[in-house]
Amino acid sequence: MQMGRERGVMRWDVRHSLISDRLAQVEARLARLTPPAARDTPIGDAPPMRSPKEERAIREESARLTTEREELRRQLCALGPSPRAKMG
Repeated sequence: MQMGRERGVMRWDVRHSLISDRLAQVEARLARLTPPAARDTPIGDAPPMRSPKEERAIREESARLTTEREELRRQLCALGPSPRAKMG
């Protein structure tokens, strides 16, 4: 019997949960920053105009969140499959 396996499983579960939660937060923030598609916006509901400074800040934040999202996805891939024994 392999000793310490449960600790490894718990460590994987915690890391996976933390990364997945952070990824969900980043994707939610990114979705709020991304303007809705023109076809989804009714004609009378145009988004408010923003200054160039605000647009630049939004683009920078969007780029940062996109980079963070890709890094979190890489971490999930590097974490690999669950170490739990599979039945069947």
